[in-house]
Amino acid sequence: GVFLARREDWNWFALPNGVSKQFPAAYQALLASLQIFYHTDPASILLERLQAEPESAYQVALAWDAWESTVMQVGAPSFNPDPQAWPARIARNRIYAHYAAQRFFLPKHGALEGLEKLGQIPVYAVHGKQDLVCQLAGAELLGDYLENYQLLVVEAGHGMHEWELQRGLSKLAQKLHFTLAF
Repeated sequence: GVFLARREDWNWFALPNGVSKQFPAAYQALLASLQIFYHTDPASILLERLQAEPESAYQVALAWDAWESTVMQVGAPSFNPDPQAWPARIARNRIYAHYAAQRFFLPKHGALEGLEKLGQIPVYAVHGKQDLVCQLAGAELLGDYLENYQLLVVEAGHGMHEWELQRGLSKLAQKLHFTLAF
């Protein structure tokens, strides 16, 4: 899925006026886990909580993964009682939170600024029509900024586990003469 890292893209996923309206109970659970108010941007608080002592950080990482899983409509992650397993989940979420807290190190319009420099370089994207994490409108918008852009929209959501996304990527790879392994 195409994520342009604009403020509106982050707001859609992480603030109360976006996809959270479709999953209000899950969003409230996330806010409760982070101990934040309804209209608070969770990025910096998520990062802060992920730097706490391991058990607390693991619980926060699990809460964020549960939110993502809900939006992706896949099974929620389960608690792993083995503390040796916690650092990987915490680290992955900490990296993500670091980028989100820094607005992905991009200007307000995210990845859209400067795309004209790509000129005629071909850019391809496969995006799920039912992707609730990254909205299809963002993937379509790239066509206004890239001269040689091709978007393949498939009947899927956001997850690479989805067969239609894999099939779309395989179709694209075949067209470009390279091999993918899932």
